[in-house]
Amino acid sequence: MKQKRKVGRIWIGICLVLCIFINSTLIGYATRGASTMSIDATKTVTLGRSSGMATASCKVTGNMSRVTKITVVMSLQKQNNSGTWTTVKSWSGTANNYYYNFAKNISVSRGAYRVKANVTCYRRSVSKTSTHYSGTKSY
Repeated sequence: MKQKRKVGRIWIGICLVLCIFINSTLIGYATRGASTMSIDATKTVTLGRSSGMATASCKVTGNMSRVTKITVVMSLQKQNNSGTWTTVKSWSGTANNYYYNFAKNISVSRGAYRVKANVTCYRRSVSKTSTHYSGTKSY
């Protein structure tokens, strides 16, 4: 009887060690997998003007092997007398690619303007969002 108990305890000990080992391996794998899911992209937000028209643009270039989709929400903002920024017009666009050059034209009056762009880069179901601003231009 004592021999059966001893064998049973040994088996329980072996099972516990295996469970701990398997669990720590899976946690380590999940952590490594998440850290390699970084999404690299270069974003350029610009504002130009020609003949009373402003051109708001956002160019996003992602890593070809990591970025599968890009969405951009871009706003033309005007600075009011108190120094705060108000949105004049907003646009949104999506590219199922690692590269996106999103540009819109709009007629503007005198004042100080900038472009704000919220860019989301995707790698399958993982996403990373960042906000970018152009320099201020006065017309």
